[in-house]
Amino acid sequence: MRKEEATIKLFKAVVEDKFSNLQATEPSLLLDALKKGVFINPHVLDGRTQEQQKTVVKSAVWEYGVDAEKVNSTFYKRFSDVEDRSELQLRFEQLTHYMSTYGRGIDRDDIEIYEPEFLNDLHIDINDELVYIDAITEAELAKKVKNMLTSGIALSNEDQVLISEIIDGYHLTIDYVDQIKNREYMCHVCEELMLLPKNFDEFTRYLIYLATDSTLLIKSRDMINRLGHLSNSWNSDQNYMVLEKTFERYVKNFGIEEVAKHITRYRKLYLVLRKHFENKTLINRALHLSKRMYEPRKQSPLEHVMDYDVEFSDIERAMFKAPIYKLIKLDNALLRMDGTQKARYFKIRNGKSYLKVMNNKDSVNELRRILRSEKLHDMILDVLKHRYGNWRNKVFYIPEGVEYAVPTTAKDFIGELPYMTTYDFEGKNVSLGIAWDEPEADLDLHMMSLGGHHYGWNGSYKGEVTYSGDMTHLNQYGHAAEFYKVSANTIKDPFVVTVNDYYSSSEVKFDVFVTGANVDTDAKQGVATQIGEKSVLFHSKVSNDDKSKTLMLVIPTKSGFKIAFTGDSYGNQQVPGVDNSTKLLLEILKNQVERQFTVNDLIKLLGGKIISSQSDLEMVKEDIVKSAKVEGTFTGANKQLYTKVSVTTPEIINLSPSKVTASTFIDLLKEPEEDK
Repeated sequence: MRKEEATIKLFKAVVEDKFSNLQATEPSLLLDALKKGVFINPHVLDGRTQEQQKTVVKSAVWEYGVDAEKVNSTFYKRFSDVEDRSELQLRFEQLTHYMSTYGRGIDRDDIEIYEPEFLNDLHIDINDELVYIDAITEAELAKKVKNMLTSGIALSNEDQVLISEIIDGYHLTIDYVDQIKNREYMCHVCEELMLLPKNFDEFTRYLIYLATDSTLLIKSRDMINRLGHLSNSWNSDQNYMVLEKTFERYVKNFGIEEVAKHITRYRKLYLVLRKHFENKTLINRALHLSKRMYEPRKQSPLEHVMDYDVEFSDIERAMFKAPIYKLIKLDNALLRMDGTQKARYFKIRNGKSYLKVMNNKDSVNELRRILRSEKLHDMILDVLKHRYGNWRNKVFYIPEGVEYAVPTTAKDFIGELPYMTTYDFEGKNVSLGIAWDEPEADLDLHMMSLGGHHYGWNGSYKGEVTYSGDMTHLNQYGHAAEFYKVSANTIKDPFVVTVNDYYSSSEVKFDVFVTGANVDTDAKQGVATQIGEKSVLFHSKVSNDDKSKTLMLVIPTKSGFKIAFTGDSYGNQQVPGVDNSTKLLLEILKNQVERQFTVNDLIKLLGGKIISSQSDLEMVKEDIVKSAKVEGTFTGANKQLYTKVSVTTPEIINLSPSKVTASTFIDLLKEPEEDK
């Protein structure tokens, strides 16, 4: 059933069973899934045996469902328990907990943690679906896979594994190898189908992949050392032989001249490989020819848009050829160009990030830069209009207060949401936090504000927000959780929510859950017992090498606050606090949220219509029926009277958070000419 699991994870869908098995769908399975927030289209289970139905439902719930016990395994079982206690009592009870865990030895198997109150039966109020699992055909699945591979968007390693699982499991035909724009996945395809990319840069990447199992083409000292000392599970000499034979195949297929034109760029890498080639004739000849045939690579004008020597006409031509994702990334950078910024924020390929403090510039040059960036921004908008045409016949359903960022890479998705997507919580109290079930792990949740306030085990427990307390070990159910309650109209400064790996023996996976905060009663336990339209659940992880990660920003608004979802590894802090670098990070992330090109912006730019309520959606469907016009009647060859009716039918695209995935946005951003 691995192919079904992969399809559920990538597309929130399951392929309809081809066979007419008359096994009835078990309603209790669908009901159990719904109790965890997962609504499954009954057709998903049609034609499957009872065991297969259980497996599909289990996979969907495991990936997307809310475990009530897990997310409510907090130290204090109600936020009112914290708000009603004195500071002294809070610290005394927390210290008692520490004595029961670290005081007895955190590695012991017989730890019984101290909790002020044990967790009892919990029930989640389902006010809306958290996730919708749909039934699709194999043809629809094949189209989605093709769109992902040919889109040009960067895919995570996990996504590539899932795609391979789907292709192999459903025996999908990949007859578009030359159209695959994802460089990393191209390596997998070439190995599987014994193909070679003609582009020499991609061929070199493929050689590196065969040698090291890595698709990163980096001309570093570490890579040179790895190529010189290959030690796989198979014989090193045999490994070098495969590389040599692959090189010979490339020369045979595309000619020695193609190698000579480009090998100089990777000279050090090929010199290392040459030492291990039995027959050095071909590579020596290529190196010799390269002295007169080398073609230096011309950098795209898009790499130097702020260079005043680069003409706007050259930049515009490059914009028409560039992938959409690169244009959006460039536009976001232009939107964030502001002379008041004290630092720049960079994300690198390994997922980590860093801040670079900016030097003060003179105001004249800064004004010149801003004017140029505004001109470039306008050019990008014009190019987008030209490449996409108009969307006047498209209607998009996006719930009120949800604003999707336009993704620039699939590697940065926060669950199923593009990085920096925002949810506006107007006049609502929200519960947000993490939950984990790794036995040897102590994760810490923290909130830090631009004004210097800090909430967490080494900060405050109550104030503008309420903290559920510190869990340093799993409870009797095998879970641990830490949550905050953020009340409407109480926070005055932006907050960043982070998770830190205080203690662990390995990588720790955890769930992040955001939902409406329930009203506390004396009888009812739980800090997160509701699922509504804006509830969000996603999975993340931290490790010993990557101890600190931002999860979200909470930014005050006139009527409440909005939450922007992030997932940045920003340091190696075991015990966080409010310092200058944290404030700088928060200020820059806030700037990113406020100055980015969103899906909502794109729809408006292209003339599409956004509706934000289910009632509006139903009205659109009714209008389609009302728009039917009788254009006349005619008599057919069989002497029957027919009526000719014309109907203007807009395309309705449902972008409800319960339905979207990375694939949804990739399909949305697909250009019309790509279908030809």
